[in-house]
Formats: sequence, C-alpha cells, structure tokens
Amino acid sequence: MVVQVAGEVDPTTMPRVRQATQEALKGAVAPFPVVLDLSEITVAGDECLDGLVALHQQARAQQTPLRVVAAGSVLGALTAGGVDRILSIHATLSAAIRFVTPAREVTTDASGRPECPSDAPRTGWLGSRPRRTARREPLRIESTARGDVVVVAPSGVLDLVGYGQLRSMLIKLALEVPRALIVDLGQLVVPEDTSLVVFTSVWKEVSEWPGVPVHLVTTDAGMRVRLRRNRIVRYTPVHDTIDQAIAELDHPPPWRRMVFTLRRGNTGGTTVRRHVERACRRWACVDTTVADATVIAVELVENAVGHTGGDVRLRLELRCGKLFISVHDNASTPAPTIKARHTRTRLDLPEVERLAHSWGSVPAFPHGAVVWATLPT
Repeated sequence: MVVQVAGEVDPTTMPRVRQATQEALKGAVAPFPVVLDLSEITVAGDECLDGLVALHQQARAQQTPLRVVAAGSVLGALTAGGVDRILSIHATLSAAIRFVTPAREVTTDASGRPECPSDAPRTGWLGSRPRRTARREPLRIESTARGDVVVVAPSGVLDLVGYGQLRSMLIKLALEVPRALIVDLGQLVVPEDTSLVVFTSVWKEVSEWPGVPVHLVTTDAGMRVRLRRNRIVRYTPVHDTIDQAIAELDHPPPWRRMVFTLRRGNTGGTTVRRHVERACRRWACVDTTVADATVIAVELVENAVGHTGGDVRLRLELRCGKLFISVHDNASTPAPTIKARHTRTRLDLPEVERLAHSWGSVPAFPHGAVVWATLPT
C-alpha cells in the first residue's frame, strides 16, 4: 500500500499526512509494507520529523513495515534530524516496494510450535511470547534555574505520549531565552531509540532562533552509546554532571543583549533606528550589518504595531557570529508557528525577506507572538 504526498509538509498539512498513513497502516496486512512516498514534497519541517517518528512507532507496534521514499533536501532534513537511523528510507518508490527485509530462519520444537533461537530478541520475533511490560510511569518534567541557565529534569517513561510533552516543554522554556537548556537524563526511561530524536527535534527548532544551546547530562554508559549511535551528540553535547555542562558554556564568545520597550505612540522609525544603531555601534558591527539591521527592525516593529496597536519589545542580541533581532508583541491571541521562507502567511515583510539570513514567527508565552530575524556579522 502506497501513500503519496506532494507539496509542503507543515503544521497545517502534517495531520492529513498522518491520518492517511494511519488509515493505510490499519488496512495493511503484515508482512506487506506501507510505503510513504515523500519524493514530491518541497518542504519538510520539524512537524514532518515528529510525525514520522510517531508513524514509525505505530507501525512497529502492529508489526507492519513502514518504508519512506525521500531524496534531495527532504532526505537531508531527515538525516539532519537523525530519523534516518530509525526509518527504512529508500531513494525511489520502486526500490522501497522491492526491498525485502532479511528473514530469520524459524525452527520448530517437538510440538511443531516456533522455537525462538538463542540469539533472537525476546520480543518482536515471530513465535516469541510477548514480554509483560511494567505499568507505564507518566512523564514528569521539573525545571529549575541555575543563574541564567535552565536545568530540566524529566523522569518516568519517554514514549510516544511523553515525546510530544517533553518537546513542547523544552521549546517553551527555550523561548524564554535562557543562556542554555541542560537536560538531566538520570531519571528518564527510554524504551525505544526513536524517542531520543526529541532532542534533535528541539535543537532544530531553537537553534536558529532563539539560538539557545541544548546540553544533555548522563552518567549511564548505555545511554551514551545510544546517543552516539543515533547521532544525537552531533547537535547536543553530552556531559557527566550539570556543573560540567555549565562550565562548558563559558567557552563560547560573550553573549551581548539589549532590550528596548517601545510604548504605544513611540514606535516610529526614528526611535527604532536610534536603538539599533546604538547597540550595533557599541558591539562594533560593520556598516552593512548596521544598515540591514535597522531596516529589518523598523519593518518588524511596524508589523507588530500594525497587528496589535499596543506596546512592543525590541530585543537585539549578538552571539555565535550572528545578530538576532526580535519583536515581541502582547496580542491576546498567539500567532501560529511559521517558517516564513517556506510558508505563505499573513505577514508581509518584503525587506526582512530580502535582507535576513533567516526569519520567522513563534508563539510567545503566555500570549502574543515573537517575530524574529537573523543577520551574519
């Protein structure tokens, strides 16, 4: 059974892709596979990666092979997100259909029942008796502040339900722009490697903006092996202790930040331009960066004021070789998360589109939205 997808996979379309694939999985008869053909899609965001992880777990639970067809930039996104290590990915539809999973020889005992070989896993093998699983401990997430660093300590089982819960909480905490997020894995139970992709997914979501680094802490050798095997360590450094992780944060260049509250009636271009030039001159930015940042900031502020009519907050940050410009409004309803370069939205920001290295919008907590842009320095 083949599910073919074309166009963009974003927060509005991914539910339809998941529904269609779930219906195919329900109608499939093992061992015949379900093939999800993504060769015609143009954009695969984080929602696509998270959806594929959930579909993989569902397919595995019902013992139906799920194969994915991907190439080009979509394959690059799946590889960067680490999901290529858990999915069966193929370059063409014909290759996915022809692919045959290597079979394991099945022997029988004296009564004719399948006999599990000594080297076979006790679950997931034809003929093995299902192992009783312990009662699921709900995921609990605690966060504490260590200076300007947020330490997150999840405990319990990280499964399909906990995946979304942990991802949402980490992104929410990152949007408060701490110096770093440190996740202590000491009390976390992770039955499946697929769930570890949550850390790569969060990194992809927050690395561009707000640019908050994510560090992991564990002393468990087995967990370290799993993190390396699934290439999580390429994006999120792993440390033995929380103190070691905090000490490591002191090595990057200084993080410079200036925040300006623009009251209603005082949000004109002259005021915004003065704030931007003041910050950029203090940080010794080159003239072209100052000019581009000024144009971007003015347009972002005008967009926020035009939609809310109230006070806005302009934030300028210089770190990791980039200038971050963001405007936080206080609208009563949050804006949807968007990737402005790839999604048509109500935002009309031609100068930001022309000048910024990257830009977008995310909901703010507890309400409002943040529209952001970055410039190389």
